Amino acid sequence: MDCVCQRTTSKVAEKSFAIGTVAETLESMGDAAGGFVDALYPVVMTTLRDADEEVRSNAVYCLGVLAANGGPPALPYPCYCCCCCYWGYHLYHVLLAYHSVLLV
Repeated sequence: MDCVCQRTTSKVAEKSFAIGTVAETLESMGDAAGGFVDALYPVVMTTLRDADEEVRSNAVYCLGVLAANGGPPALPYPCYCCCCCYWGYHLYHVLLAYHSVLLV
């Protein structure tokens, strides 16, 4: 998938806006975001290694939204918190719990 946030020719503002927009869209989609996990996970993981702090920050946010709204399709993917699969799995459930509490 070709994404503005991964192009070396893109400006920092463009990359930051692109990954941030993806995150906001996924958040609005709720459970339907699970259908996009396979396509977006590699993009987000690559964007986490960007040289710019703002781009990385938006990528971390996007990863959290993908974990929270990705549902079962997100579970096979490792390293949601960049530590290990074990913590990624538990982070997913913590985010779900907080999401439920905040909606009440």
